Amino acid sequence: RRRDSCVISQRFSRYFPATDCVPVQCDSYVSLQPPIFRPMRLLLIEDHRDIAANIAEFFEATGDTVEHVLEGERGLQLALNQPYDAIVLDLMLPGLDGLFLCRQLRQAGHTRVPVLMLTAKDTLQDKIEGFEAGADDYLVKPFSLAELDVRLKALLRRANLAPAQRLVTGGH
Repeated sequence: RRRDSCVISQRFSRYFPATDCVPVQCDSYVSLQPPIFRPMRLLLIEDHRDIAANIAEFFEATGDTVEHVLEGERGLQLALNQPYDAIVLDLMLPGLDGLFLCRQLRQAGHTRVPVLMLTAKDTLQDKIEGFEAGADDYLVKPFSLAELDVRLKALLRRANLAPAQRLVTGGH
């Protein structure tokens, strides 16, 4: 399968908007990626195998590394013991759910690794609970792979700012 064909959206249009199906858009997107980003090392905790396979294929095509697990408990073990640039976390998982997993991760002191919640839960209350559990971003299914990519890069850009580079607002 070729990445520029966007087969993923045609096969799983329920999860990915139709705009991702146009090869020109995918080709343009790939070619316009800024060169400042190094390859990402992602932990993907997602129990839907087809969605996970498509996310992994998308990111691995640009040189990123994706480690995928299906269960919350295994995801938490990896997140606590392996270095990742970011975590993409589904909420409705077998075993530990994503909210509990995120809370445990943050309580264990893992506050620097960005967590993006990727879920079908789309109410305002769901989003509030996600952010209160420690998520840095929240993306609702169906979603665009291109949007997932730019959101992760934005999270990494903010996470990697040195203290002197951070924007300070206020009277002083």
